[in-house]
Amino acid sequence: MVRTYKKKTQRAFINENNIKQAIRDVINKTKSIRAAAADYNIHPATLQHRLKTFRKLHPDVNEIVSDDSAQENEVVSIQNAEYHSKYTSNQVFTVQEEESLEKYFIKSSQIQYGLTYHQAQTLAYEFAIHCNKNNIPKSWIENKLAGLFWMQSFMKRHPKLSLRRPENTSLARSTTFNRYTVNEFFTNYISITTKYKFTPDRIYNIDESGISTVLPCPRVITEIGKKQVGQAVSGERGQLLTFVGIINATGNALPPAIIFPRVRYKDYFLNGAPTGSLGLASKSGWMTSPLFVDLLKHFQKITNSSKENPTLILIDNHETHCSINAINYARNHGIHLLSFPPHTSHKLQPLDVGVYSSFKANCKTAFNNWLATNPGKQITIYDIPGLSNIAFKNSFTIKNITSGFKKSGLWPINQLVFNDEDFLSCYVTDRPAATSNEQQTENEANNNINIVNNSSEEKKKTMMIMPTKKILINQFHQCPNPSDTKLLLSNKVILIPEQIKPYPKAQPQVKKINSRQGKSRIYTSTPEKQRIEEILKAKEEKLAKLKKNVEPVKKKLKLVESSSEEDSISELSLSDSVGDISEEEFPLLCDDEELNLKDFVLVQFCTKKTKLHYIGCIQRIINRDELEINFLRRKGNKENPFIFPVIQDVSEVSRSDVIMKLPNPIPVGTTSRQSGCISVSVNFSSLNITIM
Repeated sequence: MVRTYKKKTQRAFINENNIKQAIRDVINKTKSIRAAAADYNIHPATLQHRLKTFRKLHPDVNEIVSDDSAQENEVVSIQNAEYHSKYTSNQVFTVQEEESLEKYFIKSSQIQYGLTYHQAQTLAYEFAIHCNKNNIPKSWIENKLAGLFWMQSFMKRHPKLSLRRPENTSLARSTTFNRYTVNEFFTNYISITTKYKFTPDRIYNIDESGISTVLPCPRVITEIGKKQVGQAVSGERGQLLTFVGIINATGNALPPAIIFPRVRYKDYFLNGAPTGSLGLASKSGWMTSPLFVDLLKHFQKITNSSKENPTLILIDNHETHCSINAINYARNHGIHLLSFPPHTSHKLQPLDVGVYSSFKANCKTAFNNWLATNPGKQITIYDIPGLSNIAFKNSFTIKNITSGFKKSGLWPINQLVFNDEDFLSCYVTDRPAATSNEQQTENEANNNINIVNNSSEEKKKTMMIMPTKKILINQFHQCPNPSDTKLLLSNKVILIPEQIKPYPKAQPQVKKINSRQGKSRIYTSTPEKQRIEEILKAKEEKLAKLKKNVEPVKKKLKLVESSSEEDSISELSLSDSVGDISEEEFPLLCDDEELNLKDFVLVQFCTKKTKLHYIGCIQRIINRDELEINFLRRKGNKENPFIFPVIQDVSEVSRSDVIMKLPNPIPVGTTSRQSGCISVSVNFSSLNITIM
């Protein structure tokens, strides 16, 4: 039989309400079986079979009084409600048991500990064993897990379920978003908005988002059945810059800020960027504490924030946002900084909730369109401002911004915007105390059992104590063998999968006394400012102590003992790096010394541990402080002459990095292979000259 067979008629469909009405009429002797079957459009054999089953379970019932009686409701659960169809013969679980499995799978996914197919098959096998099923297939017992065909059929019978590839979610993000941290944030938010009477046009959200020159491609059209589909991008790995969005609760977006991975910012970096954008530069391309102060100045210039007309900025609790300089500037200009709890921005931050997902999708499309219209070219960081402007106009709309504030409950203010399902991700680490109702039910059950044991036989006849579901679950976990669970199953309490495999629960952790857990803070408040100043003061004192301890060790290391014949050698300083220049060896360049085109110069670049030197020729003078230089390389080793590389190495250099003007070079090439080689009449043996 075809596994995906679809019924062509409705012959197998039976109206269970008609079955109940017909059984009631026959039991009450108001109609015969054939008359009831004809009146309710039921086959007489079907009605006779249902009556036979009903009378087996209730032999003493001669009359059904109401439609909601327990006996009548049991009729439906005898044949058709326990299994999906009257034709079912080998189905292992009943409808109620499969529904309990479905609920278990859904909740496991909601708490972010979802089950794979293999785990679900293993759980189904164990569940069937503990439910004492008689029709367990032999393959289940041999493999100790349910069959793959059963699993696929189970997924078809429950369309709510689907096999999905989940996103990797950090444990901190899963567990930190809980009701306590959210209520703590809303307490701070409501208190500060009430105190200063902020209107929606004075409530802002600022957040950073990285944009790389290589983004995932959008969906493209291709032929069916092709296993691998390629799409051209700029490179294997891209360069990252930071895009800073600024929005308010009325749906307006302020000109953004863009941070470039450069040491110095140039005005042409922002070609094509949104009007009024702020350009910044840092070595890594990320936000830093000084740059955040510049961002606050940009914000204050546009919003005219002051102590008489204050504003509120909602930010995450990154360390660059809570520096003392930023807090002092914000306090002096009426800017109040409120942070979200850590790892909750995906739910509470309007930019993350309603704007950035659309912004990134539009960026993918804009990047792909640019590559299609410029074949063979690569996207650089200088092209991103223009491309992000297209995405900015399509994403930072009133609809998306107001939706982000509404979904996070920030405006209109709605502290109950998140329900219990939203907090299920923290189920694993939440350890709530037992409520008074649970303790009361347990006490009542214990008291009732004592009453039964101590009462007379007459009271025993009139009182019937049934074990509660919680007691049965505890007894089930204490059963050493599956055979012992048969006694529990006889109480007509349906087993649930979490009795077989409880939901994951973390062990209680001992809180450290001196631990500083992140939480929502009002950084511009006086107590918070004093707390940050104390932390910085403690760090400075600790660093001062470390320096005092390290200085004696450095002095000892400066003297290097040698095993050679010489009795003494010169001192070697650890702080001196390779390639330092002295004025005696090389005359340094003066500030007023004139540099012309085609002059050869020595350029110095400082890294964390050493200093690198390059020789180049001035190709263009941009302005008084900037030069464009074509750099040379040494081929092979330090004894060989210099040569211009095949692929020109041209870069813009600040005049302050040029430390020496070199004499005109001398051609040294005598053969065609050595053509282009030049030599400079300066001894560079003590310098770290880069070679090819």
